[in-house]
Amino acid sequence: MTELRLADPAASRAVLAGVWNYEHLVPLPAVARNVAGLTDALADPRIWGLPRKHITVVEPGDVQGSFIRTIGTAAQEATDTLLVYFAGHGIPDDFSDELYLGLPGTVRDELDTALRYEFISRRLRPGAAKARHVVVILDCCFSGLAVNAKMSPGQRLADLAAISSRTVFTASAETKVAMAPVGAAYTAFTGVLLDLLDDGIPGEPELLSMQALHNHAYARLRGQQPELASRGAGSLVCIARNTNPGPAPSPSAPASVPVSVPAQPKELPARMPVLVRERLLARERGIEDLVVLGPDRSTPSWITKEIPWHGLSAGEEVLAGWRWSRMGVFRRTRLLFTGRGLRIRQGDSRMMFPYTGFADSTFRMHEWTDHGVNAEGTPHITQHALLMISGHDQSWTSPDLGGRRATVHGLATVLQEIQALVTGAGTGRTS
Repeated sequence: MTELRLADPAASRAVLAGVWNYEHLVPLPAVARNVAGLTDALADPRIWGLPRKHITVVEPGDVQGSFIRTIGTAAQEATDTLLVYFAGHGIPDDFSDELYLGLPGTVRDELDTALRYEFISRRLRPGAAKARHVVVILDCCFSGLAVNAKMSPGQRLADLAAISSRTVFTASAETKVAMAPVGAAYTAFTGVLLDLLDDGIPGEPELLSMQALHNHAYARLRGQQPELASRGAGSLVCIARNTNPGPAPSPSAPASVPVSVPAQPKELPARMPVLVRERLLARERGIEDLVVLGPDRSTPSWITKEIPWHGLSAGEEVLAGWRWSRMGVFRRTRLLFTGRGLRIRQGDSRMMFPYTGFADSTFRMHEWTDHGVNAEGTPHITQHALLMISGHDQSWTSPDLGGRRATVHGLATVLQEIQALVTGAGTGRTS
């Protein structure tokens, strides 16, 4: 397992901004307390101990003129970790599927009066930022749209060497609103984040990674569906000590596919691609939109177009592909099973989980049910299901697949079966 490390306060910077006094949108008074509370938490020696001189708060009226410029300055000063935080209204662009941040004078249907998130993302691209790690936290409606923002046009994988990791932690999914309860001290997302930082998380390590913060925030805010996306080892960046790392309580666990922790393999079976294809063929009918390739099967055009995007290694054979897309939204998720591992694309982010690391990984389904009442007063039930993958230095959570429980269960199960191949458990075969 990768050893967690607290970001060096002396070599890190934070830029915080919040807008709450809107002229044409609903005011968000809790946002003012968000910024003050997060400033205190980051500076608290129990939590991170970031020097206050390294924390820059941009006032609401200055967000339009100086937020991006301040981020650029901090990006040059920070050599360890740069944290960027924004709270306020978030507005989606239905045409470009982009996120815009609300300014004091923003008008709902006039995006030219708001701040385009892409401009912030550009300040954090390799070459523009010296920090090894970049963490962006967005507490606004539809903030999940920022997960797909490009770091720069035409960016190549080799360019990422300039930044070890990049993490975007959002208050809500791309189609979800972020709650700001009337009369509450903080908005829902930042309030939970501050609770986790101040109270600690029993059962977690002495340092809290971004992944741990997301996992626990998600458990408390399922309706908003907070998202975490990272490149490199961004999910393992730690900006907080765990103030209460004692034994974890025994909560009622959500329904999930059982998770085993197998021993490390000595080597992969020589016939690994053949064995993986066999498992995929056995599960193909139970996993909607899974396509297994083979000598007697044609390759769908979407897989042909997807392959170059991943930059496969020489001789890396594509065994199967699975895709998920939602009508009316540009975001896409693709999984490719190759002879060497699982490759994932979500929006403009890509990840690789090699089979050699499967023994140190977990694959599970997370599901829950929401009970509500529609506008006509009729009770209704909404099903939710996620695929969650955690490796030794990275993790990934799928978009909400709604009622497609069988598909999520099938994906989690076939990944566990491949895990068993890696460890030699239950194959009945020798290499």
